[in-house]
Amino acid sequence: MQDSKKFSPSLAWSIFIILGAGVLIFLLYKGASFKPGSQFLPASVGKILNASPDRILVKFKSNASDLRRSEINSKYALKENSEIKNIGVKIVSIPSGIKPEAMVEALNNNEKDAIEFAEPDFVVEPSLVPNDPWFANWQKDKTQINLPGAWDITTGTSNTVIAVVDTGVNCSHEDLAGQCLAGWNFYDNNSTTTDVNGHGTRVAGVAAAVGNNALGVAGTSWQSKILPLRVAAPDGSATYSSIASAISYAADHGAKVVNASYQVGGSSAVERAASYLASKGGLLVVSEGNYSSDTGYSNSLNIISVSAVDANQALYSWSSFGSDVDVAAPGCTGATTYENGGYGSFCGTSNAAPEVAGLLALMWGANPGLTPDQVSDILFKSTIDLGASGVDKYYGWGTIDAATAVNLAKEYIATPTSTPISTPTKGKCRSGKKC
Repeated sequence: MQDSKKFSPSLAWSIFIILGAGVLIFLLYKGASFKPGSQFLPASVGKILNASPDRILVKFKSNASDLRRSEINSKYALKENSEIKNIGVKIVSIPSGIKPEAMVEALNNNEKDAIEFAEPDFVVEPSLVPNDPWFANWQKDKTQINLPGAWDITTGTSNTVIAVVDTGVNCSHEDLAGQCLAGWNFYDNNSTTTDVNGHGTRVAGVAAAVGNNALGVAGTSWQSKILPLRVAAPDGSATYSSIASAISYAADHGAKVVNASYQVGGSSAVERAASYLASKGGLLVVSEGNYSSDTGYSNSLNIISVSAVDANQALYSWSSFGSDVDVAAPGCTGATTYENGGYGSFCGTSNAAPEVAGLLALMWGANPGLTPDQVSDILFKSTIDLGASGVDKYYGWGTIDAATAVNLAKEYIATPTSTPISTPTKGKCRSGKKC
């Protein structure tokens, strides 16, 4: 009698893997078990335009071997296209027809041993001007935060570079000419950083338009240089990946302050880039958003997120809020630089963020030796407390007071044994905040 053929264990295992992968791909295409997008879209979804349909962002753990990464890429039919410099975040192509949210959820749920995080490469809109009245008096925002008292000490220095991660900057504007450094265009991948939307030029003017020159307006930090980094499409929208790439670039090109007037505090890639910036001695400022709702974001150690207040120090009805808010700043200016070479008003948390970015530059101008931790601590201690006592989700630690912040920065003496300047009720995780 002929012996029956034995079924090879290795063959069985191969068939199991093939069948399993087939089921996985089927579920990813159908989205049946992953509830695409359920855990990725924050409560305030207005700032998310869509997710890039053909790619996601992936950060592998440092102990993940090349073999393990290859197994995951093969299992999900992923292709690593490029890596965001210095932060180890991969821009990864996914198979056609699979929803990026479903792929991300599968990776985060099933490959926790090797993946630190995966997220969609969301396309976000800038914190644009809402339909709300603006102030009648030009630059009332500057006096509201006591800038004249800060300017008595410093108007900034050319050694303090503010990177404007935005739609580009009109560097030929009379109030910005001579301020700009050579930047980069992450949308077209070239050196042309001309403003294609207008948003970036307005942000740049709030932070660093030349002051005391008998022309137009005065920015918060008159002497700071501007590093224009275009990340946006002509409609003003930008991806997480382009914003994170620009932050990393800014860190490598001498920026002490990076302003991104986009609601991106919930992006792991942006957080990683902010951490890299901090390691190089800088700080990232972002806008909270103009969607009248809680972002749902957690607070970040390396990101300063800014909500917007009106002339009476009340939160604007359109300002977003949440646990990620650190400070508040004026949401409207009577005048800033316009992309056409003129001037006009500007409202939104896009205005509030560069008010803070310019103040950080002034603080470093007063005391260049401060670390990012020390600058953050001084900023939080110097605020005017609003709302509930201490930190709250609407104003953070309060609205900024430039004169107090710059005075504290000037007087602060950093030593190897210095304790954080913050009291137990002021500061971020480094000083007790929401750790």
